[in-house]
Amino acid sequence: MYTDRKALAKILQKELGVFPLSLKDLRKVYTQQDDTCYCEESEDLAHAMRKVLESGAFHESGWLLFDLPRTKKEARIFQRMGIIPTHVIQLKVSNEYVIYFQEIEVGIRSIEELGKDCAKLAKIKKHCGTPSLFRIALIGSRGSGCITVAKYLAERFNLVYIDYDYIAEQARLQQNSLGKMLRLFEEEWGERPKPEIRIQIVEKYISEYECLKRGWVLTGYPKTVEDFKLFDLSPTPPNRVIFMEVNSDICRERLLNRRYNIVTGSKHNLSSTITGNDDVKLGVHPKDFRLNVERDIQEYEENVIDMMEYAGESAIKIDGNDEERIVREKVEASIMHPILSWQSRIPRPPPKIDPMSIEFDPDDEPDSSVFDKIRAPEPKYTFI
Repeated sequence: MYTDRKALAKILQKELGVFPLSLKDLRKVYTQQDDTCYCEESEDLAHAMRKVLESGAFHESGWLLFDLPRTKKEARIFQRMGIIPTHVIQLKVSNEYVIYFQEIEVGIRSIEELGKDCAKLAKIKKHCGTPSLFRIALIGSRGSGCITVAKYLAERFNLVYIDYDYIAEQARLQQNSLGKMLRLFEEEWGERPKPEIRIQIVEKYISEYECLKRGWVLTGYPKTVEDFKLFDLSPTPPNRVIFMEVNSDICRERLLNRRYNIVTGSKHNLSSTITGNDDVKLGVHPKDFRLNVERDIQEYEENVIDMMEYAGESAIKIDGNDEERIVREKVEASIMHPILSWQSRIPRPPPKIDPMSIEFDPDDEPDSSVFDKIRAPEPKYTFI
């Protein structure tokens, strides 16, 4: 069957212009020669394939894997690495790719005939619904676990992790017009930057090369529906919006019980951490003072409903009250499923009304004020 698949791959290359990649080709990338399929090798193959795709060599031509994946586990590993085919044409397919599967009856046809039939199916444009490059906005209250989940996704899918509060602080310290404006808001006016300023911070960062190449996962932004609308008008808006729904009491408890080792900077929770060392000095971060915690939670609750209504069906809602492992699995599974396009959220201006298209009823009583500037005022009489 290997020879048949290779022959089919050559025919598809001729018909479609796609570049065929074999198991041997990917092994050369990581220089492993063992023919046995190990789980570790599957990970290596997936990383090798992603590395090849990130090089941009096949952006124009497209690619064709003709002897991979070999097992269900390997198919799942490729999926998790973001390697999603637009078509799968196989005599026997793993369940992982069943939604893309197209069956062709072999019968007594030759390889040439079979290859041309495969090419016809491959020319039919399809989209699995999962983006090839994730741009994820994780929205949740402080203490909801967004940062933990975002760091996991960044490592899992090789994304750039962006924390809005961190990049905003970095922007504030810069000696440029944006940094000066941010310092004016904070130091002289005592206000938070307006949405038009906040989007500049985000756009500047997500337009950098690494974010464009690898994709990103963002926390701490958008904060309001105005932020959200401006974000959608940016050149690279989020194609996955995830709301982490966590009870406010749980968020409050997590933040108020959080402590930091003042020497190492490690994070601890008073309700679960046993230091076993009286010399360890734990301190409270200023952001975790009760007044700041209550303000941040209240601000989020005041804005989250409007943001959810604006996002509509394009949003993914995750119950974040479960344990960390379960939440991670829910988020990872949700971003792989097709959802409504982000374009459905693009703000559209209200329709313009042409005055000439409005019907006028002669019997309508006009507003007398419309004549004030086109005719002399009527005389006023006083009777004694």
